[in-house]
Amino acid sequence: MILIFSVTLRKHILHRADPEVQKADAVATAFFVMEFVLFQSKSALKMRSSAAILIVLRTLK
Repeated sequence: MILIFSVTLRKHILHRADPEVQKADAVATAFFVMEFVLFQSKSALKMRSSAAILIVLRTLK
């Protein structure tokens, strides 16, 4: 449930973001998927959360 909410919120925020922020999110997502699939680690989830927070902060500037 929380995951669905966060994905929906990210899509809404990224829709309004500039292309540079959208590219940064795409790269962060790719690294997250790669690390999560390869290592099944919780650090991947932490890394993705940190990237999401930075993207939101940059978008709000």
